[in-house]
Amino acid sequence: MVLSYCRGTLFDDTLRAYISHFQERGMGIANAAVLGMGLLAQGPLPSWHPAPEEVRNACNNAQQYCQSLGVSLEKLGLWYSMNQFPGVHTTVVGMTTTKMVEQNLNSDTISTEEQLILNHIMERYFAPLKVRHWEGRELAKIRAKLSRR
Repeated sequence: MVLSYCRGTLFDDTLRAYISHFQERGMGIANAAVLGMGLLAQGPLPSWHPAPEEVRNACNNAQQYCQSLGVSLEKLGLWYSMNQFPGVHTTVVGMTTTKMVEQNLNSDTISTEEQLILNHIMERYFAPLKVRHWEGRELAKIRAKLSRR
């Protein structure tokens, strides 16, 4: 079993490149943190979040665009992660309220209008990203602190 974390999302689809590799080895695939540990959710992002500024800004801009149209970026993000990664066996998403559970249960389909909005945010906000993840950033910070000692 492989647990992919924040790599099968609207802003980072690098999981896609590894699915066949995992399948050839008979491994199950879980796609976790598909809302990017809050990047694709409404509300303030935790101060500890390791995402680079470019990713944070893209997600924030997509969120503002969706809100201006009355569309839930969370719904689009969850739908995308559940439907655009064939070969993934399960999707893991965190929820803290009953309302979130209900919203997530309603993310199994999107309307034609929502699909058009999804296409737009993918092209406008996420496709241009040069850096899509934060792998190694925390380790680099730790090493930098240790080198100053």
